[in-house]
Amino acid sequence: MKKYWILIMALAFGIASCSEDAVLDEGTTGTSGATKALSYVSVYADESATQPIIENAPLTTETSTLGFPLAYGLNEVYVKYPTKNGVKTEKLPIKATVTRASDPGTYEYFQEGHRYVELIITKPEDAVPAYVTEHQDGNGVPFTAYHSSGVVMFEDTWPSRSNTDGKGQEGGLFFSDYNDLVVDYDLEANVKGSLDDVKNNIESVEMWRDLKVTLHFRAKGGTYVHTFGLKLEKLLKEFVRDETPAMYWSMSNHESITENDTKEPFPVEVKWDSDNCPIILVKELDKLRDKSFMSTYGLNVSTYGESSNKLFYNTVNDDNLNVGKGLFTLTVTFRENLEADHDKVVKHFRDVVINTRNQNFFIITTQNRKEYETHLAGYKPTGLYKTYENDKNDKAAGVVVEKDPSTTYRAQDGNVWAFKTPVLTRHATEQQSFATAYPKYTEWLNTGNEKYATWYVLENANIDTENGVLKYIINEW
Repeated sequence: MKKYWILIMALAFGIASCSEDAVLDEGTTGTSGATKALSYVSVYADESATQPIIENAPLTTETSTLGFPLAYGLNEVYVKYPTKNGVKTEKLPIKATVTRASDPGTYEYFQEGHRYVELIITKPEDAVPAYVTEHQDGNGVPFTAYHSSGVVMFEDTWPSRSNTDGKGQEGGLFFSDYNDLVVDYDLEANVKGSLDDVKNNIESVEMWRDLKVTLHFRAKGGTYVHTFGLKLEKLLKEFVRDETPAMYWSMSNHESITENDTKEPFPVEVKWDSDNCPIILVKELDKLRDKSFMSTYGLNVSTYGESSNKLFYNTVNDDNLNVGKGLFTLTVTFRENLEADHDKVVKHFRDVVINTRNQNFFIITTQNRKEYETHLAGYKPTGLYKTYENDKNDKAAGVVVEKDPSTTYRAQDGNVWAFKTPVLTRHATEQQSFATAYPKYTEWLNTGNEKYATWYVLENANIDTENGVLKYIINEW
């Protein structure tokens, strides 16, 4: 895992690694010869093209509109396209008039950290009608890939307010330090091959449309949380090739640790909800705080405070941080059902990535011998959680807190138990006030003013101007 410095704005959408673009000869139309694209463009959040937003989108008319989510604070993107002399890059500004909230018409979008952008692109005069491919086998299979990346952080005490988080309670502003579970995520929708390829029933993996979910389990400081979940809203079962998708474990997207060993580090299950949408469940996450288990993978855990019995994974700023040693990484790939309607498959796979509201992250906890399901504000519990209405007023293992009657998983005072950021921001250390680590989060939480929408990079980590050091936050992430 690289060291990601939070003050660099170009970190949006930067988890998945991507191979370099290779431009084919002018006039190449791929294996099927069916393309009518005038050219292809790729859109990146940074000039070095390491953070993809859309890769190899076809320009089928002189003027095309591309839609994608983009982090607040990013006011320009970089567009790459093929020319006779190689790939060329242009910087395009993002105008306020072409942006809207990911969830228009509601106030909940500010917990997302994204806004939706519609970018109008006129085909550059020097662009050539060439496929751009990531494949190195010489087949020249075209693809378009859509990305959405970020970090999701949880407090594991819902439905109550924690009474065990020490300094996290100072001032009555925050429930916790939001490091009970921290997961980096990248969703990538690939549209490969042509419609003719599908109609001709070409079974090659290169011709499949797929949706790849990559999850890095970065930190665990909570005792209640034991299962991580992600429901992909509106990805219907009828569009997916296999009921059980392909999946494997690796260490930070590197060599698989389950390919030659049937024993997976954490059990994974994909269940289909009553609305026929998939739920990815990663269980037994308590093992992230098990010293013996972690040592078998060359990873460390830390103690904190007076008790040596309390163990934490990557939430104590000490020599046990596992930066550079790899993170447990799960990759789940949903492939296209070739018998389903092609256009609907492409739309649904793409919409799971582009509309971030379709990404329903949650955790499952056990408090006082009872299980609870905790989601981000404004999201619904899954169909697996039958007792939400009865549970939301419980005291659970903490202090009862009044809920917002109009919004799920939000307290009356605006506090939440989970959120996601569209950049690889770092997370706060044990028992430190989140308001100290991210002082602008308070304004964003209370006002929704877009001036503070990038709270995760504004005055981040409470920089000590006198000594020039970072306080109350893990430095290396």
